[in-house]
Amino acid sequence: MTLVQSILGVVLMALATIITMALIGTFSRRVLGMRIGSIRSIIAGVVGLGAGIGFAMPFANGRDQYTPALIPVQLGVILLSAVAFLVVAELVAPQGSVPRPDQWLPGIRNTADRAGRYSQMVGIALRHRLVPFKLNTDDTSAASAERAS
Repeated sequence: MTLVQSILGVVLMALATIITMALIGTFSRRVLGMRIGSIRSIIAGVVGLGAGIGFAMPFANGRDQYTPALIPVQLGVILLSAVAFLVVAELVAPQGSVPRPDQWLPGIRNTADRAGRYSQMVGIALRHRLVPFKLNTDDTSAASAERAS
């Protein structure tokens, strides 16, 4: 086998993998009946391919006998794992709830600015005794009873 044939084989295998991942992601979206982003579709395709490879490993190693009747089972395992990933991903972080990466830094800045303003407001309220209570932090039993009330 020459170098050109090896490179061609790797390129064709990578292309087939990418096409398969896209098909798995698209089919999983159709099964769920909802819009799913490209990144989640790609990850679902990777999860599905990983499950398919895991299912086929005992047969590839020669430990078990492979029959063509297992092809629908393998496709079912691939689809089920891809759909399960999409469902879990939707439960953990619903679509649209995570901002785009280019919005992360401004969001962190806005949150830090808002927290700074809140701490300034609390400081002003404490300094001018606008808070209706004062927490007694003494270690005496009277202070303990006051905190409990």
